Amino acid sequence: MSGGPDATVVASNYRAVGKGHLLGVVDLTLTRWKFRLVGCLHFEKGDKQWVSLPTRRWVDDDGTRQFSPLGEFLDPADATRFSREAIAAVELIIPSAASPARSPPNGPPGAPDRESLPDDPTDDLWPDGGVP
Repeated sequence: MSGGPDATVVASNYRAVGKGHLLGVVDLTLTRWKFRLVGCLHFEKGDKQWVSLPTRRWVDDDGTRQFSPLGEFLDPADATRFSREAIAAVELIIPSAASPARSPPNGPPGAPDRESLPDDPTDDLWPDGGVP
């Protein structure tokens, strides 16, 4: 894990994905509560980055894959603060995440080529098909 003694969010176990806007998947520990969120999603679009809470994949009646968050912040300001602190934690373990020009065409350094990834960038997160 990475983070100073006063860190409120500590990142660990970063897995580069580099497909579309999804840069990677990361576990985040909320140190105040000694609680780990497993499988948070690290995104980038343009010059903006954010981290979302883990999601669950499901298929609707039309056969379209959908994603539902496993939790949510009741106050948008808390969600923004969490994402900002999560990005800072990710930057500590992936130093290139702080650089605006860090993403080569196929994602972060070490990420597989986009063409070699499955259609769903989170397939490897749910080896049982996504249904708990």
